[in-house]
Amino acid sequence: MNEYPKGIEVVCGVIVENQENKVFLTKSKYWAEKYVLPGGLILAGETILNAAQQQIKHELNLDVVPIEVFNFGELIDSKDFKRSAHYIYFNVYTKVIGGNIKLNQDKHFDSQWLSPQEALNLNLAETFDLSLEKFIDYKNATN
Repeated sequence: MNEYPKGIEVVCGVIVENQENKVFLTKSKYWAEKYVLPGGLILAGETILNAAQQQIKHELNLDVVPIEVFNFGELIDSKDFKRSAHYIYFNVYTKVIGGNIKLNQDKHFDSQWLSPQEALNLNLAETFDLSLEKFIDYKNATN
């Protein structure tokens, strides 16, 4: 069994949806230069929804309103992530309400706004296809 110096990490992967119902994806230097949803660690004392909102402000310079957690899962030793890790993740649906995108160049490059269906055609890092599929199901069920 692998050792995880950071223990089990609790993170959020965030669907950022704009007014055209397109979602934001970016290539990540941490995820084998594949496309991912933005997001990051949920800090102790921080709610999942607040963490999603703060991560998007920090990583993308966008103001979002968090709507709902629509999916969760676990990922152990991803073939795509830069280090050994054990993640519990929550996918959060958010809507853009302001700001202008400014990518954190230390982590991200080459971003796109696409429909969730179009996004499934990208070279996605492990589990991000599942998150997009769950989001499509969620949207279909709530519309």
